[in-house]
Amino acid sequence: MSAEYTQIYAENLTKRLTALAIEKGYMDETFLDVEELSDLWTKLAPEYMVDAVPEISKYPVVSIAWACYFGLATASLWDLDWEKYEKIENLYDHIKSAKGFDHMDDYVTENIMIAGSNYAEKFDIEKREKLNSFIYEAANLAHTLIRKENIEPQSQHAFFVFAKTTEIFYKLGVSIALHILGYKYHKINITSGQDNNVLN
Repeated sequence: MSAEYTQIYAENLTKRLTALAIEKGYMDETFLDVEELSDLWTKLAPEYMVDAVPEISKYPVVSIAWACYFGLATASLWDLDWEKYEKIENLYDHIKSAKGFDHMDDYVTENIMIAGSNYAEKFDIEKREKLNSFIYEAANLAHTLIRKENIEPQSQHAFFVFAKTTEIFYKLGVSIALHILGYKYHKINITSGQDNNVLN
C-alpha cells in the first residue's frame, strides 16, 4: 500500500468525521490536538492493536470505536492531572484493566470522564448516552468506508488501513474530550507576523 493511498484514505475519513462531529456538536472547525497525547498513541498503539485486531472479524465497529474511548480517557486524564498520569508506564493497560477491553467504553465514560471536577455538569447521563451514540455512528461510518475499499481481509493492506483508522479515532476521542472541557484554538500573532493557533 502506497503512502499516497494511506494519505488519501486518512484525509477522506478525517473529513467525514469532522463534518459529522460538527453536525453533532462535538467539534467547532477541526480536531483539537495535544502533542503529548499524539505521542502517547505512537507508543501505545501496538498494545491497543493486540486487543483490537482479534475483534475485527466479529466486532469490527467495536474494534474501531474503542480507540476513540481511549482517546477520551487520555485527554480527560491530561486535563485532570497529567503530571500524575503521564508517569504510568502503560496508560492503555491501566485503563483497560479496570473492567477489561469489552467494557472499556463504560469505564471511560462512567468513571474517568466524570472524575475530573472540570467536567462538572457537562457530562450527565443523557450526554453520555448521546456521546456513545455518536461514537458508534462514527465507527459505523468508518467501517462502511473500509468495506468500500474492497480490501482483502487479513492482508497487510487491511492491517495498515485498520491501523490508520484507529489512530484517527484515538485523535477524535482526544478532540471530543477537549471540546467538552471547553478547550478551543485561539489565534495569536507572534513576532514573525504569522498567526499561530494555541490550544487553551
